[in-house]
Amino acid sequence: MIALLAALLAEAPDDGTDHFQPSNLEVTSVDVGNSVTNVIPGSAKACFNVRYSPAHSPASLERWLRERLDLAAAGTYRLELEWSGPAFLTEPGRLTDVVSQAVADVTGRQPEASTSGGTSDARFIQSVCPVVEFGGVGKTMHQVNEHILIEDLRALADVYERVLGLFFETEGGVVSRSCGQASNAT
Repeated sequence: MIALLAALLAEAPDDGTDHFQPSNLEVTSVDVGNSVTNVIPGSAKACFNVRYSPAHSPASLERWLRERLDLAAAGTYRLELEWSGPAFLTEPGRLTDVVSQAVADVTGRQPEASTSGGTSDARFIQSVCPVVEFGGVGKTMHQVNEHILIEDLRALADVYERVLGLFFETEGGVVSRSCGQASNAT
């Protein structure tokens, strides 16, 4: 198992793209199913997660994995893969412009588009509509006792409200809050 994991961790699957950092493999679990210290395990199991960019498909990543595993221990491993969804990139456009403007309006800072957040639940809807993710950040993200400052949460709510305001603005009119209809108020 150590040789197999070492083969997978020796090099990144790619060098990244203009919008994505290099794909990376993270070992999340290693288990031998053995609760005592005086028995040599007969087998071992490891789980890992690959965070990858649109430069890869599930098929190309599987090839990459099998090539490395075959070099390390051909025929002595079993690989089971589960795919959570394709990597994707929302191209810059109206939605990204609106979110960037809202962030700048509320915070006074120009945001930087980034894909460094890892696997995204947006993968479930990205084929239906454009997706931009924006949310709280912090040193405890995805950790035990995850939290953000109250001031950051308030600013986040203000940004979301501004996104809606900008998104539903119409040329020469405003959107009625009561029914969502545009009116030509002057």
